[in-house]
Amino acid sequence: MITNRFKLFWKTKLTARELRGIRSEIKTFRDEGRPYGSKVDAVMDMKPKKLDEEWKAERVVRTEDKRLETREVKAEAKELGYEKFIILPSYNACEDCIAFSDNGKRIFTKEELLDGHGRNRPPVHVQCQCMLSPYIER
Repeated sequence: MITNRFKLFWKTKLTARELRGIRSEIKTFRDEGRPYGSKVDAVMDMKPKKLDEEWKAERVVRTEDKRLETREVKAEAKELGYEKFIILPSYNACEDCIAFSDNGKRIFTKEELLDGHGRNRPPVHVQCQCMLSPYIER
């Protein structure tokens, strides 16, 4: 049975076009060093109907900001010659993140960090705040 939580998620799911616009806006703000709150305001100004409330915009900004951060970490690690990664669970990580990362002990290849849709992890889920880090062998 589908819970109300999942029904709400699918009602608010953005189209690929909407997500591309939001990611572009977030990337611009990241590159300019603008604060987090201005990202949320900018996304709300884009006026996607599905993000008509501030909490919805915050959820998307947190998730997509983390997705961009992960992409940047992977690119920089590649330049430095690192090909393995670990996921550092956030201080308030959920059970899914702790299990997926083996509480920060599991070593991943680039390919293992892709979900079934070709997207980078983290984020492991919506609003995930876990961090990707290159794995440095000792």
